[in-house]
Amino acid sequence: MEAGPYLLSAHHKRHARQRGVYAVEFGLVFLIFFLVLYAIMAYGVVFAIQQTLNGAAQSGARTALTWQGSETDRQAAVEAEVKRLSGWLGKCSGHMSCNFCSPHATASPCPSSTTPDLYTVVLSYDYMGDGAFVPPLPGAEFFLPSTLRASATVNLDITAVSRGS
Repeated sequence: MEAGPYLLSAHHKRHARQRGVYAVEFGLVFLIFFLVLYAIMAYGVVFAIQQTLNGAAQSGARTALTWQGSETDRQAAVEAEVKRLSGWLGKCSGHMSCNFCSPHATASPCPSSTTPDLYTVVLSYDYMGDGAFVPPLPGAEFFLPSTLRASATVNLDITAVSRGS
């Protein structure tokens, strides 16, 4: 049985209507795949920065507990430890700010405490500015934090710890 011109023409028209569907499907699937992959990468970088800030603040506060000859030496040791652990973020310059709150500090980022021997390390990183490792997509400011912060506090009064207070 031979196909007549009518059958070939109907098959050709049906095939012609489906011609651009594959490109549209690919475009939609690729867009969704790209957005999911980009979101995973962006959140991964945010979590890596936050963990770096947390680790640097905790280690800096622990460094403050080691005996130092003077408050200036303690400050230098804490700052060196924080810079060592957070070096890939800019070492306390540019988008990253570091505040080392000695027991008598009254600066704005330092918490006011009633205990005179608390030493606090406060770190923050401006993520949504030029400091973003993965540039945010338009609209990402609703889902990504603009500033990442970490702080750690230690009590320098060893006698209070040994007394159990």
